[in-house]
Amino acid sequence: MPPKGEPLTPDEVRTLEAWINAGAGYAEPWAFRPLQDPPKPRVQHGDWCWTGIDAYVVAHREGARLSPPARDIDPAALLRRLSYDLRGLPPSPDEVRAFLENPSREQYERRVDTYLADPSYGERWGRHWLDLARFAETMAHEFDFEIPYAWRYRDYVVQAFNADVPPARFVAEQIAGDLLPPRPGLGLPNVAPLGTAWWFLGPATHAPVDVRQDEADRLAGAVDVAGRSLFGLSIACARCHDHKFDPIPARDFYRSEEHTSELQSRQYLVCRL
Repeated sequence: MPPKGEPLTPDEVRTLEAWINAGAGYAEPWAFRPLQDPPKPRVQHGDWCWTGIDAYVVAHREGARLSPPARDIDPAALLRRLSYDLRGLPPSPDEVRAFLENPSREQYERRVDTYLADPSYGERWGRHWLDLARFAETMAHEFDFEIPYAWRYRDYVVQAFNADVPPARFVAEQIAGDLLPPRPGLGLPNVAPLGTAWWFLGPATHAPVDVRQDEADRLAGAVDVAGRSLFGLSIACARCHDHKFDPIPARDFYRSEEHTSELQSRQYLVCRL
């Protein structure tokens, strides 16, 4: 949209006219595309590739007429990078010494498996999901009141990553864990309901002037977080109007807010996802 008071330039108008005349094509966001397993690209420097992912790196660089990156990294530095990536911690002196004695590819792969099995792995990578969930142990705002037992959700996320819970199951537990078959964890016969704390995290005022408006804002915030973290796009616009191209009408946005109970809201979103 052009800024207020500044009309489109003639070139911009012609671009829009050409686009409309061509059928107003619009690339569908990745969130609405079916999963695919594309073929691995063919590259000239195939000997550089250790995994299929490496082929995409090389293909991108070859397309830019660049050589593959150098693989002459110091073994100690390689191990340090691996440890920080998977655990967020440096390798121990004993781990470094053992790796330097035999810095082979096989030894590297064994070290990868060891770090993936380390409890610190869940702490390191669970933080990414906690950021999406707006995790905090306080409500921010003026008095920054504590959120009782918020740490239980943090421990739930860490345990789920370390237990290698399938992504589809993990996401479903966030939305409606209390409606799913039980999954034991953290010493509990069913840890899945802890995932629904995802809906209740986030900033909150301690004494809103308009209680109904505050409730609507909190629900809208939760719905927006669902769109950003699960669909990869904002659906907050649907609070005011239908999305112009994405299949997200305003009636669906408010259909989820019509049900004031947490359970009914979660049931609706499960059907949508």
